Amino acid sequence: MDAHLQDPPERSHPLLWTAGLLVIIAILIGWFTRWYATGAAHGRHEGLIELAKKAEPPVDHLKLIEDRSEGVIDRGAILFAKNCASCHGAQGNANPTNLNPPPRNFHVDAFKNPKGAGVYGIYTVLTEGFAGGRMPGFSASMPPADRYAVAHFLRERLVKPNNPANYLDKDSDETLASVPKMTDAVAGPVIHPKSRPIPPEVWALMRAESDNAGRAVANADAWLDRVLAANIGRAVAADLRRLRGSGTLIRLHQAASAKDDEGFRALTLDANGTGFLPSLATLPESALKNVFAKLSTAAAGTAGVH
Repeated sequence: MDAHLQDPPERSHPLLWTAGLLVIIAILIGWFTRWYATGAAHGRHEGLIELAKKAEPPVDHLKLIEDRSEGVIDRGAILFAKNCASCHGAQGNANPTNLNPPPRNFHVDAFKNPKGAGVYGIYTVLTEGFAGGRMPGFSASMPPADRYAVAHFLRERLVKPNNPANYLDKDSDETLASVPKMTDAVAGPVIHPKSRPIPPEVWALMRAESDNAGRAVANADAWLDRVLAANIGRAVAADLRRLRGSGTLIRLHQAASAKDDEGFRALTLDANGTGFLPSLATLPESALKNVFAKLSTAAAGTAGVH
């Protein structure tokens, strides 16, 4: 009897399920498209330059040229130390980063910029840069008053007492005629620091720094090869070999080149430092001096390598 009972009616409808799924997909596509368009419209102006709401105050160039007060010069000294000493040295007569060609030595060199060695002439170099970008301009990072302060400092404190032959008391008449007149400033665009393009002269300076770093590594490696070829001792050679290509090896090479025994010891004998050489820490004083003498002799052979 049970064998003749009818099966319950089928409640699954594949066609309806398929149609429902397609409807849901269509809704999701429409939702995504709507909100994507909303987001695109909202963000289309992100990162664009905003117009300035206020103009920069006018610059009285003639007043800034004449102001050689101690306060201005002291301000210039601080700015020089922050922005210029890394290339020119703290006293303006050095080349601490070994740039090639070297930066201007304010104690001996003449000025070659078109507008001369007067206050405004030097201000134009600080503004526009010079020498194909090797000397960068600071118009984007230093306001006019600060650029004039640096010009006064290096003229009065570096050039005048040390290089009087190249010190000018004032700009030439032709240069002074080119000084901008004090006018109302016009509002221009304000560019977010992240959106500011890098000036070409900065790229040139970065390339020069990179080239110098590459030469420093090559010189240090050449020095290391000379050291390893000498009878330096197996343990010392092994310690030095692990420093190849490192900044520590460059500093050791510089100390050896300058015959800076104190700096060499500070680098190699400090157990907490990156240049610690265990093989030297156990040497007697006479043997340590002998090792440093050999390192200095090997450094003399790489002094001219570029």
